[in-house]
Amino acid sequence: MKISAVSGALKGRTDAIAIGLFDDELKSPKLTGLDRRTISAFQKLIAASRFSGKHTETVVHFSQAAQAPQLILQGLGSRKEFSWRRLRLAAGSMIRSAKANSAKHLSLFSAESFADDLDAGLTAQALTDGLVLGHWSFEHYKAKPDTSAVLQVNLYFASAQRQKLASSAIPAAQVKAEAHNLARDYGTHPANVVNTDYLKAEAKKLAKVGIQVTVLERAQLEKLGMNLCLPWAKPARCRRA
Repeated sequence: MKISAVSGALKGRTDAIAIGLFDDELKSPKLTGLDRRTISAFQKLIAASRFSGKHTETVVHFSQAAQAPQLILQGLGSRKEFSWRRLRLAAGSMIRSAKANSAKHLSLFSAESFADDLDAGLTAQALTDGLVLGHWSFEHYKAKPDTSAVLQVNLYFASAQRQKLASSAIPAAQVKAEAHNLARDYGTHPANVVNTDYLKAEAKKLAKVGIQVTVLERAQLEKLGMNLCLPWAKPARCRRA
C-alpha cells in the first residue's frame, strides 16, 4: 500500500473518500478540497444516518452524486479527549471500511480542526500507523489470495506546508508499522512453522537491507550460559552463597 500526503483539491479518480469529524462540528463541517456535490452528499449522510461523531462510529454510504462512489464518515469523538492514539484508531476504522467494500484507492480528508492539537508530522504518523495496522490480515493459509487490498491512500492536508511536513514523516512511520505487522504474522503462524530455524532464516534476510545480524547456535548459547534460551529451558547454574 502506497501512502502519500497531498494538499489542495481532490486530484484524479478515487474509489472512496473518508472524512473524520469531531462531535461538535457536524452542523457545519469545513471540508476543504471537495466539490459542492460531495460536501452536500456528506451533509445529507450526516443527517440521514443520525451520525453523532462518537469515536467508535463509522458510517459507509454509496453515492452517485459525489466525487467517489463510496463515502466514509468517521467520528473523532470529543475534542477534549482527542489524541494521536484516537486518530490512529480512526484511521484503522476507515481503511477497514474501504477494504471491506473493495476500494483500491482511498482519499482521506479532515476538517483540519485538530491542526492546533497535532502538528503535521504527528498527524501523518498517527494516520499512517492506523492505516497500515488496520489494513493487516493474516492470509498465509487461505486457499484463495485476498484481492480486496487497498493499493493507494492519499492523505489530504489544507496547506502545502503541512503536506510537506507530513511527506517527510510518512516513510519512517510506514516502515515501523509494517515491521509491527511482520511481528503479527510471526505470532499468528503455528509454533511448528515459526521455529528457531524459521526465525534464523528470516533474521538473515535483514542483512540484505543493511542490518547486521548475528545468529547464535546452540553451542554458543551454552558457552555464554544463556540456557533459558535453549529449547529445553535448561536452568542457568548459580553459585550458592
